[in-house]
Amino acid sequence: MSKQGLIDAAITAASIATFLAADADPASADEYESASDHEQLLNLAGEIRQIKYNNLHATLQVTSRDHVWVIILPPSSQLQQPDLLGGVLHVGQHISLLGYRDHRSAYELWAEQVVVGDRTIELR
Repeated sequence: MSKQGLIDAAITAASIATFLAADADPASADEYESASDHEQLLNLAGEIRQIKYNNLHATLQVTSRDHVWVIILPPSSQLQQPDLLGGVLHVGQHISLLGYRDHRSAYELWAEQVVVGDRTIELR
């Protein structure tokens, strides 16, 4: 391999290592702080219609009072109970949520707490 090839390979390896080592949590925390309205704590109850896994956040679609809400959960690295999505929440289940309404969207909630049956789960 030529000297330039070795340099290019080293730069590529360093870039990949930097990308993999970067922690996405500060960005998602900033996104959470800027998007949610911390003065409008909201209780919401409804049925889970969909569970989606995105890059940083998992989201739920919950039907409540003729509206479909998008519920944004904290990143899995910030969840106090990491198995929440795998073992606790299921489509068709009735849940109650406590969270902050997103000031950019009328039917979007940044969840802080989930109640499933008699179990209360603090998300942060």
